[in-house]
Amino acid sequence: MKPATQPAALAFVALLAVPAVAQPADDAPTLRARRLTASIGGLWLGGYDVGSRAATLRGPGSGPTPPPFTLFTVDGAFAGAGGVEARLGVTLAPRWSVEVSGTYARPRLAADVGGDGEAGAVSFEGERISQYTVEGSLVWDLGPRLGARARPYLIGGGGYLRQLHEDRVLVVTGQVYHGGGGVRYWLRGADGSRLAVGVRGEARIVARRRGIDFTGDVRVYPTAHGLVFLVF
Repeated sequence: MKPATQPAALAFVALLAVPAVAQPADDAPTLRARRLTASIGGLWLGGYDVGSRAATLRGPGSGPTPPPFTLFTVDGAFAGAGGVEARLGVTLAPRWSVEVSGTYARPRLAADVGGDGEAGAVSFEGERISQYTVEGSLVWDLGPRLGARARPYLIGGGGYLRQLHEDRVLVVTGQVYHGGGGVRYWLRGADGSRLAVGVRGEARIVARRRGIDFTGDVRVYPTAHGLVFLVF
């Protein structure tokens, strides 16, 4: 099962590739030290495979361990899905800050059944998974600015993953690790003299360890984020 590429994530990556206007770093908008930043908005999770599993029976033959007979195989994948996100950050220095974030999404776990001699290949829409994450991140504002009100940054971190099957009958936990970049755009307060309000767009690559999976492999997928931020 091949999840569709995510145009939103590609658009944010293209945004990060825009060449910076050659300006002194001190002229760029920045977050003052010991300021609190609150952000809220939405995110998009890219789809990814979760492996294959086979349903088998004891095969014909003699001996203590005859080869198994495969009834059918199941290929699973998470489809892309939207979600909501909130972040709270503290500026440690003009270019460095730390953030704690929480997200909630409901991706669909779909399945393709194959190898069944009677039914043939069958696709199932699957179930909705309730997914929560709590993560910590380190954010580094880059030196060059993008115009008079925008500044790019890099971000990296990790945290806790919690996934609940439909009807909350089973809970699976794991870890997520992320790295990426984005752009903040100040709508007001870019000089740091008053309450700052702005928007930010961000693209990440996420590595998921454990969680709902047929084989237990580490899974990698893109995410895209769009948020409104306030600096107090």
